[in-house]
Amino acid sequence: MKKVAIFGTYPPPIGGTSIHIKRLRDLLRKKFDVTVYNTFFGSINKEKGVVNVENKKKWYLKYFFNIQEDIISCHSHSWVERFILVLVAKIRNKKIIITYHSLRKDIKSESFITQKLASFVLKFASNHISINDNIKLKLLEFGTDNEKIINLPTFLLPNYIDNELDNDEIIKVISTSSFTICSNASNNNKHLGVDLYGFDLCVNTFRKVVEFKENAKFIYILTRITDFTYYEEMKETIKRYNLENKFYLFVTSLDYSSLLLNCDLSIRATCSDTYGLSVGESIHLNTPCIASDVCPRTEGAILFKNRSEDELYRSIVRVISEKEKEKEILKLINVKDYSQETLDFFLKK
Repeated sequence: MKKVAIFGTYPPPIGGTSIHIKRLRDLLRKKFDVTVYNTFFGSINKEKGVVNVENKKKWYLKYFFNIQEDIISCHSHSWVERFILVLVAKIRNKKIIITYHSLRKDIKSESFITQKLASFVLKFASNHISINDNIKLKLLEFGTDNEKIINLPTFLLPNYIDNELDNDEIIKVISTSSFTICSNASNNNKHLGVDLYGFDLCVNTFRKVVEFKENAKFIYILTRITDFTYYEEMKETIKRYNLENKFYLFVTSLDYSSLLLNCDLSIRATCSDTYGLSVGESIHLNTPCIASDVCPRTEGAILFKNRSEDELYRSIVRVISEKEKEKEILKLINVKDYSQETLDFFLKK
């Protein structure tokens, strides 16, 4: 049996990339011996088959000499880590697949050294997985060989979804709500000066929603705080708008699929995105989803113009007013699961 090494963030924290890695591991275990190397700093997972990479410099040096796997699957967003793994694979004669979950920053705007590292990665990696056409075009612009690029969305269905929420506070909020909206963010970063996941847009819009729908509640899940100053501003915004008992900001890692099953509507208000796994997840679970139009979205998503408070508000009111109709529409949509295509691709390596 061939061995596969998966490098990237493994839950916790929970986000699009880490969820994909967890499901990829479960999928590949059907045909491969799989080890996950959790490269997220400070994240410890004690699951069997998960190795937490802490002192990266020493660890990668040891890995170079001790690598046991035949295939490396890299999901890091760092060109340095991509370079190290491609170098290991090239010298040790291993296959390496780089998956690009996003490519927001143009390589030409990177430092000279980073550009050189990126060029090495793009030239010598065995394959590059782009999750949409926009990323593929960027890879081609950067000089990547077209034959090495594989378009393969990251949506993999889970083996199991727990209907029960493991958070008493959230359960209490939902139980006292007439209509529950949820949204999630893996961090509270800003992109070009704008909240990446659209917290500000959500809270501003929700001020008007509560006037339309009495006792509606909004649950905003923040997996980790990356900007503590902005986090304090987020809490102050909720207080300033007198939404303390209506708009709830939870800093936690939880099974978002379980939350989706217990909510009436989900929102993906990102100002920059590549796919949005939570959109596909929401539609698959028959929970209406409103998403910004910044990238191709799963069929069935209700799109609104990026950063448009008015369009987002009208979309929310539409779902509240026609909730059952929207859910019936979703029942007719079969969200594409890319598990078989993904497994077949790895089997050919």
